[in-house]
Amino acid sequence: MLDEASAAAAHARRELTLRHPDRFAGLLWYGAVDLDPGHLVVWVLLNGPAEHIPTWHLSSSEEEAGEDFQDLRRLVVQAFEEVGWPNASAVTVGFESAERVAAEGGFHYFR
Repeated sequence: MLDEASAAAAHARRELTLRHPDRFAGLLWYGAVDLDPGHLVVWVLLNGPAEHIPTWHLSSSEEEAGEDFQDLRRLVVQAFEEVGWPNASAVTVGFESAERVAAEGGFHYFR
């Protein structure tokens, strides 16, 4: 499942860059996906002032994503659907400020 996750993440990055070039700053994923694909967590990092972006905004559905993040979540889910990810519509997708993540230590911020 690692290869599928990497391929889907690369596809999601391309789509987010094309469709939301001003808003999208980066994407990362983690999880014990070889044990269970349900452990996948994807983070979409957003440009803009940190105070305008919710802290640790996680969603497992479009409704949870909220209006501001639905299209971003949809693009991520579609990328995972395209590689045949099990139950892709329930993938946990988080949204966070790229500025906040950088200031708090990068990937270590998510520990």
